[in-house]
Amino acid sequence: MILRKSKFLVCLFLSIIYASANADLPREKVCELFSQANQYFRQANSARDPEQADKLYENAILSFDRIIDEGGIHNAKLYYNLANAYLLRGRLGKAILNYRRAANLGNDDDIRKNLTFARSQRKDQVTIKTEKRVLQTLFFWHYDFGPKTKVLLVCI
Repeated sequence: MILRKSKFLVCLFLSIIYASANADLPREKVCELFSQANQYFRQANSARDPEQADKLYENAILSFDRIIDEGGIHNAKLYYNLANAYLLRGRLGKAILNYRRAANLGNDDDIRKNLTFARSQRKDQVTIKTEKRVLQTLFFWHYDFGPKTKVLLVCI
């Protein structure tokens, strides 16, 4: 029993050391990067030129990514901010990914609403050609019914 507790304490100690060793940025630099990223984001929201707004969103994304990668900080609000920047930049896939990361770390209505909105913006629906749609309408029984139903209809 004591051996298990000591192993647990050693693992806990090593994980704390590893986490602090992964944080390459000092706390002051992380705070500076965060305020800088938020400033880029606000400027992009108020920018009238779309190209300038894209550059500012990209700068905000780079700052948020640096906080996550080099600062070793992972929380719901940070991923939420990063996802918002990706969404407004037009990168739906990365926005959805970061909204999901934020949802895994925190329970917030705004995260769920934005995730639902981002998912609704996807364009992964494939349009069906007119000829195929006509065939599907005429031979609905072939396309809509399963094999068991088809056999049952033939037997009847």
